[in-house]
Amino acid sequence: MSNHTSAPSYTGLADAQATGHAQPLSRTRAIAAITIGNGLEFYDFVVYSFFATLIGRLYFPVGNATGQLLMSFATFGVGFLMRPLGGLLIGMYADRAGRKPAVALTLWLMGLSSLIFVVTPTYAQIGILAPILVVLARLVQGFAIGGEMGASTALLLEYADDRSRGFYTSWQPFSQGLAALFGALVGLLLSNVLAPGALESWGWRLAFVIGILVIPVGLIIRRRLEETAAPPSTREADAMLPLLREHRRALVASILLMIGVASSTYIIVYYLSNYAVSVLHMPLSLGIWAACIAALVQVVLSPFAGRLADRVGRCRVVLWSRVALLAMIYPAFIMVFATIVIMLMMTFVVPKLVAVFEGREQTLPLLTRIVMALSDFARDWGWLLCLLIVVAVVAFMRAMRDPAFRLRVHRRLVTMPMVGTMLRAADSARLASTLGILGRSGVPLVDALFIAAQVVGNLEVRNAVKNAAAKVREGGSLSRALDASGYFPPMLVQMIASGEASGELDHMLTRAADYQERELSSTVSTMVGLLGPIMLLFMAGVVVLIVLSVMLPIMQMNNLLAG
Repeated sequence: MSNHTSAPSYTGLADAQATGHAQPLSRTRAIAAITIGNGLEFYDFVVYSFFATLIGRLYFPVGNATGQLLMSFATFGVGFLMRPLGGLLIGMYADRAGRKPAVALTLWLMGLSSLIFVVTPTYAQIGILAPILVVLARLVQGFAIGGEMGASTALLLEYADDRSRGFYTSWQPFSQGLAALFGALVGLLLSNVLAPGALESWGWRLAFVIGILVIPVGLIIRRRLEETAAPPSTREADAMLPLLREHRRALVASILLMIGVASSTYIIVYYLSNYAVSVLHMPLSLGIWAACIAALVQVVLSPFAGRLADRVGRCRVVLWSRVALLAMIYPAFIMVFATIVIMLMMTFVVPKLVAVFEGREQTLPLLTRIVMALSDFARDWGWLLCLLIVVAVVAFMRAMRDPAFRLRVHRRLVTMPMVGTMLRAADSARLASTLGILGRSGVPLVDALFIAAQVVGNLEVRNAVKNAAAKVREGGSLSRALDASGYFPPMLVQMIASGEASGELDHMLTRAADYQERELSSTVSTMVGLLGPIMLLFMAGVVVLIVLSVMLPIMQMNNLLAG
């Protein structure tokens, strides 16, 4: 008997269809149902952060605003303590009872926690019991969202195949961004419609009333989902702990990756808006607008990141995104302070200068007029510009469904400086790696080329591989055929030629793939590392131009007064 521990067998959609029952939802509608339901639950979890400043004043009687905010965010963080426990317990329940009962349980728990926020009186009314109930609600929310994230991600994965797992699971961060965007819009609506007194006394509770609707809406949306996994047998259930021990390194790496994702997301999307309100004394609506933009970026980019992971590999996308985050987080904080300075200048200094110049019938300097015109345009037509950008993105995505248009775009991308170099390097590494694996498996070279062409993401490069396969079928050399296309690095072509000459093509293809991956990682790391200094220089240039636009009228006015 083998000592190897086998993984539990989840038959997924294949078993569901084999039972003779018709699948209730198409894949697209099923993914939409999972995503919307997950977003509704995350809305309950994250909407707290947008009202953390108000909740701190009402439920935590600390002597200063900073202490109140810290206590409020400590309560927000308490929810994260329960998320691992919820993930483990509800995850085990999902493996035994199924994904659908697990996500239904998390819906009820999340609705219960929102109800506690709605009905709990403030500290001034019931004393210490008020913050205790708030902490209890956050504990329940954390437990529920931990279970929801694991069960819904399992549903997404089990609907996917080997070539679309990145794209399908990208709808998990998409739903989280959607929840943050919805929560920010609700907060923005309440803060603009209600008077500050009404918002503080009862208006903020309306956001959690919406959260209670997660129960009926979520159950209705998900009722037709097909169960994707059969419950494991007793033998498979007993193998869970040995599996965890056997894959502990991968488990620890996954946990650390999720810590990095969660911490950066909550700092950027949730913490900065409250920091702007409580520390920088910016209006609540402005802080929520910033959260809206951050959440919208997450919503738009998540599916593209999933597609990218399917094409170039998970590890590369993880590495590139982390390096980019490290390079950009400090400039982002600097940008916040620079924006405050610019806003103060444009609000209080420039209008007075304009009044003085108009009173003396003098013309403002050109740079000042340009900056003021841009500021007025952003204030009056910024919403229209954002709308046009969204429309353009949607139109571009629809146009990409046309094969001819998509081929033209891919041809343009692969010939662009820097971007084209990275795309060619990534596709070359995948091609060489796949050819090496197929060659060692005994697949003929021509067949291997046609198979490997399918892993190439860029359509223009894919066609070049197919053309090379046709030339090899006619008796030509692989290295010459690839070199003739002009899309493959010279080092790759030379290593393939050396492998053909020595009869060790499979070995040289593997070495070429390793070399291309190292070169690509080095190039990307260098480019992303330069991104931070470039952003700092760009922002410094913008600030200098704006400061000059303010100082030039002052200097000119001094000259007028002196004259």
